[in-house]
Amino acid sequence: MRRTLGLSGLALALTGFLSAPAFAKGVPTNAVVSISGPGIHFAITIEGEDGGSWLDSTGGYGAKWEVPNVAGTLAPHAQLGPAYDAITSIDCSEGTRSIVHQVLYPYAPGGPQILMPPGQTACDAELPAGYVPAPAGFLDTLLGHGFPAHAPAMDAAASSANPDRDGNPLGVIAGLVAVAVAATLALLGVAAQLRGRRRSAAA
Repeated sequence: MRRTLGLSGLALALTGFLSAPAFAKGVPTNAVVSISGPGIHFAITIEGEDGGSWLDSTGGYGAKWEVPNVAGTLAPHAQLGPAYDAITSIDCSEGTRSIVHQVLYPYAPGGPQILMPPGQTACDAELPAGYVPAPAGFLDTLLGHGFPAHAPAMDAAASSANPDRDGNPLGVIAGLVAVAVAATLALLGVAAQLRGRRRSAAA
């Protein structure tokens, strides 16, 4: 059943957007985001300021809805398009790390949606579960990092809002593997550069 948001819902939306500016240059944390999914052959890694402010700018810490909020209307059976797993690895204090899993729907009609599965924390800060509309410029930012220009084709069942995905560990496992692969590739790149310098020096 579709229902329109009341004044309380609109207030919640405004609070979320005001507290988490779209990919703003906020106070960054030392974090790396790895995204995998349909049409992506190798995991996309987001680092630097975009990686450090990822959770804040995607509404990770703010209030959310139990179902997708599409242009002000709660739509439990909305067709959201292909889903992508985003795994954020955050350096916390005293050498500890937090791993946060989000599900992205970048090509959702009416605007991208972001799902935060339940039971997650970021450096001891509880992350409210649920859906939130993505900030302005979200898809453009993803495209700039190598996302497909168009949504890959998929069946309708896989593209609808799916609460069961909240408890699916496969996306988290795939994201963790992607983070490990990205780190390994980075180390291999450094090693290759060092070998090249040694050869040049020897010549």
